[in-house]
Amino acid sequence: MADSAARVFNANKSIEDVLFEDKIITTDQLNLVKLESINSGKTPEQVLTQHGFVSDQDIIKARSALLGIPFVDLTARAILPEVLQLIPEMVARRYLVVPFELDNTAGALSVAMADPLDINAISFIEKKTGKQIKPFLTPVATIKALIDDRYNQKLTTEVTAALSESPEETPNTGIDISQVESVIRDAPVAKIVSSLFDFAIKSRASDIHIEPLTDHTRIRYRIDGILYEKLIL
Repeated sequence: MADSAARVFNANKSIEDVLFEDKIITTDQLNLVKLESINSGKTPEQVLTQHGFVSDQDIIKARSALLGIPFVDLTARAILPEVLQLIPEMVARRYLVVPFELDNTAGALSVAMADPLDINAISFIEKKTGKQIKPFLTPVATIKALIDDRYNQKLTTEVTAALSESPEETPNTGIDISQVESVIRDAPVAKIVSSLFDFAIKSRASDIHIEPLTDHTRIRYRIDGILYEKLIL
């Protein structure tokens, strides 16, 4: 983690000041940003981006330093399924958060957030998980991509596991009626359907579209009026 992320919040500093201290922008660029921001009414972030002085990640890291809230890059970081499932997908989408690390000893859950100052979100997630929340700052676009990717992986894993199961061969000596319900429930197709419905409920989807095509089947969910492709079989 960068040293700048560990600095204490300073209300007298701005994002451009932090970027200058970290040698991301020059003195001339700093002065231009401050002057143009005053004259145009644009925010310093808008001016910085408009002139291409910094990247979006530079701004996020500067905000992290300004707020005293650590920045985390999750783009190439593995997240354990048991950690991910602590926050349901619909909650993750509502508050734009992704859990990524659990400290069982301390009972603390590290959560990447688009807005780590959202006290209501933190309070709700703490009540839902029973864990102390450690907020980390992450770009909004990254959070949305992670939700689409990581929660989708969970569905893919469950369905793939069901597809890989081979039905056991049984001798044709009659059927034990008492075992029929158990056999049906444990059948691969039943598990796939169960996984599809479970994912729909957790995502608050209004529709499940199962579309058989020439060489594959596409599964799409309608969430908040928009169709999202979640699985290819």
